[in-house]
Amino acid sequence: MIDERTRHELFLRLEEVLGSEEAATLMEHLPPVGWADVATKHDLESLRVATKQDIELLRVETREEFASVRSEMKLEFASVRSETREEFASVRSEMKLEFASVRSEMGDGFALVRNEITGVRGELAGIRGEITGMRGEFVTQAMLQAQFNRLLLWLFPTLLTALALAFAVAKLS
Repeated sequence: MIDERTRHELFLRLEEVLGSEEAATLMEHLPPVGWADVATKHDLESLRVATKQDIELLRVETREEFASVRSEMKLEFASVRSETREEFASVRSEMKLEFASVRSEMGDGFALVRNEITGVRGELAGIRGEITGMRGEFVTQAMLQAQFNRLLLWLFPTLLTALALAFAVAKLS
């Protein structure tokens, strides 16, 4: 078997016989290893076919992997979509119930306020009646006061006249 030491000795001998440039040219045409290690056209063709088969097998496996990944992703996305729809439906249902509850509470609250307003209106009507009655009493009192004042105005001169007459009768008698 030819090793590096043997190749170097051959180069030195060729250099002596042929010269440095010719020896280098000849050495470049020799294989770096033994002829058994040099690939033939048949070896290259076999390697090409095997490589082509390996690449095709890899291509098929890659396609199958991608198809599997796509299938898994479709299933996962479908699952996520389904879960999302269910969650949104649940939230919608909860919101509808909450809104119905709030509407009911608001309706009850408004009914209470209406009842209170009706009660206040009744009380105001009673107060109005009382005020109207007081006005009537006040008007009656004012009328009585006016009559009393007229009566006093009539009575005072009449009493003075009666006193004067009584005094005159007493003087005459």
